[in-house]
Amino acid sequence: MATISQKAIDKSLNNNRVIGRLMAHFDRHYETIRRWIRLGDESMTTPKAIEVIREETGLTDAEILEEEKAHA
Repeated sequence: MATISQKAIDKSLNNNRVIGRLMAHFDRHYETIRRWIRLGDESMTTPKAIEVIREETGLTDAEILEEEKAHA
C-alpha cells in the first residue's frame, strides 16, 4: 500500500492552496486537513488528493507517494 511521502507532507503543510482545495474537496475543516497531511492519513493517497498536491506543489506522483515500509 502506498503512503504520502515526507517530501509531499512538508510541501503541502504550508501551502494554503493545497489545504484550501482539499478542504473544498473533502468538505472538512482546515485543522482536519492539516492533521490528515501531517499524519499521512490514507485520504491523502486518493486520486483527487494526489492530483491537488501534484498541481499545487509541482511534485510528481513518484515524489508524492512511496511504498509503505513493512513492519518487522
